[in-house]
Amino acid sequence: MPDNNNHYLGLVTHEYADKPKFNAMLSALLDKVVPINDCYLSYDIIFNINNAVGDQLDKIGEIIGLGRNLPLENEQIPSTLDDDLYRRVLKSRIYFNHWDGTIDGLKYILEQLFPGLAYDIVDAQDMSYSVYIINPEITDVETQLILEGYIIPKPSGVRVTYEVLDSPLFGWDSDAGFVRGWDQGNWSSN
Repeated sequence: MPDNNNHYLGLVTHEYADKPKFNAMLSALLDKVVPINDCYLSYDIIFNINNAVGDQLDKIGEIIGLGRNLPLENEQIPSTLDDDLYRRVLKSRIYFNHWDGTIDGLKYILEQLFPGLAYDIVDAQDMSYSVYIINPEITDVETQLILEGYIIPKPSGVRVTYEVLDSPLFGWDSDAGFVRGWDQGNWSSN
């Protein structure tokens, strides 16, 4: 049995750890699966969504169930997304599908989709929450995709309000990403 299997066999609960047939079956399965995983991890040239283009992104979209042409009547969003926007929407959908519905999970998704983003999530404790995003570099199309629900996930039955700001709000004696002092903060989000 390969050494890599020992790690997984060590995870077997005590009820089954001393069962020879179970361990033999698990070892046989691991003998098939672990080399595939090792092969996958050993190559630097791994296909992933970050370097997929054109038809590759379209194939990923077919698997995910989200085409390049979104069913929207929003005139600010192009009828066919370019590769960069489509990649962002696909990545978002993948994160949606793995999201556990928690605020911490939402924070993780925001940090993956927009590294270094200043944001705040306010839970109103009435089955609604607001997401405030401060990023002067978000394009109008990305803002509209956020507002239409294609970039940030929304749990079923929960009301979500999104607000994308181009600068931080004003706060006394504060210099955080979302709230800044005199020189950089705005008095209102409008």
